[in-house]
Amino acid sequence: MSNTQKIKKSFKELLDDGVIHSRIELFEYARSMNPESTFSEGMLTGALKTLTDAGTEYKNVGRAQYQKICDKNETSYGDILIHSYTDILKNALQEMDKNIVSNPFKVMEMSEEEKKTMKEIEKCIDSIQKLIQIVEG
Repeated sequence: MSNTQKIKKSFKELLDDGVIHSRIELFEYARSMNPESTFSEGMLTGALKTLTDAGTEYKNVGRAQYQKICDKNETSYGDILIHSYTDILKNALQEMDKNIVSNPFKVMEMSEEEKKTMKEIEKCIDSIQKLIQIVEG
């Protein structure tokens, strides 16, 4: 078995749980599962790229984030799209929670137009949260 095949096999083993895994996790897992082999960053990166470019089963779902989307025989294309969009929306909500810090004194200084726009943003966020709840049951 070639190094590329060993790496891809390890990536698939880890990704088969359907959970999002980081590039670092994948690389560490491949190395730990093949201690007799020395894999360069280039080899690992190339194997990951060919794995995710090969079809619809394994995908890059965010910055350095990878996931097995479906078993080709079990999931429809519609399910793949819904799952992908839901993950993107969940990641967006998480980024908002992490990165937006509200200063109540600055909020009081907002113009009426800005407040109106913020209300619309709030409605969008609520809609996204409700949609995710519907999709995830």
